[in-house]
Amino acid sequence: MKKERKRVTLEPELEELALFWRPQMRLIVARKFARWARQLRVSAFIMIEQDRAASRRPASLRRVPPKKAALN
Repeated sequence: MKKERKRVTLEPELEELALFWRPQMRLIVARKFARWARQLRVSAFIMIEQDRAASRRPASLRRVPPKKAALN
């Protein structure tokens, strides 16, 4: 008696892309997508931090007493 293989259901868009790919090609693309996902996460984090830094109030300059200013 043959065992029935369970078929993994992919999202429709992914199924369209991977319809004719052999298993080796699917592994190659999966690794590439994993790398790209990591790069996107890191770049998004950097962009968020840059936006936060830009939205912060700029540091105000303190008034320096004349005696200390003369020492410069």
